[in-house]
Amino acid sequence: SGLLALRETYRSYESIARHMKKWEFSLAPGSDHPWHLPMAQLKSPTNSLRILADDLSRACSIILQSETGMRANELCSLPAGTDLKTGLPACIEIRLSKSGMLELFYLKGKISKTRPTPESATWLLAARPRGSDVLPNSVRAVDVIQKLLQPFRDMANAEVRGSLFVVFGIGEGFPMTGQSMSALTINTLLGWQKRFV
Repeated sequence: SGLLALRETYRSYESIARHMKKWEFSLAPGSDHPWHLPMAQLKSPTNSLRILADDLSRACSIILQSETGMRANELCSLPAGTDLKTGLPACIEIRLSKSGMLELFYLKGKISKTRPTPESATWLLAARPRGSDVLPNSVRAVDVIQKLLQPFRDMANAEVRGSLFVVFGIGEGFPMTGQSMSALTINTLLGWQKRFV
C-alpha cells in the first residue's frame, strides 16, 4: 500500500508539473509583456511558484498590520473561512458608518496582551462609499490569503484549518499532506516579513 501511495503522489506531481508549464502570467499594467516569465521557461516551476506564494503571503501580512495596527500575535489569531452571505473571508465584518454614507470593514480576531485569556476584538480595516462594489486593497489582501491557502488548509488538521495564515514546513515546493503545515506564529511572521523586505 505504501508503494501504491507513492505512485499516486508521483502521478499528482507529474500532473501538477504539466499544468504549471502551460501557465502564463497576466500582462503588467501598461505593458505588452507578462510581469513574470512563463513557467515553462523556469528551471524549477514548482519552487518558483512556492516563492511567489510565500512572497504574496508575506506582503499581505505587512498590508494588514500597516492598515490596522495589529500586533503580530493578533494577526496570527485571524480565523479562516468564508462568509457565505457576503462572499468575503469570515474574519471580515461590514458595518455602516454613523452617517450611513460609508461601509466600514472590520477585521475580527483575538487580543491577548494585558489580558488573562485571549478575547475577541475587531480592528478597522478599510472603508468605502456605501453601495460601491470596489474592494479596498486591505480587504483584498485578506481575501487573497483566504483563497490562496484554502487548498492547503483543507489537507491540514483542525488547528491549521482554522487559521487564516498557513506556514509550509518544507523548504521547497508545496506540501502534499497536512503534516507539513502549521498555523502562523509570531516568530515565523517576523522572519517572513524580514525576508520579504
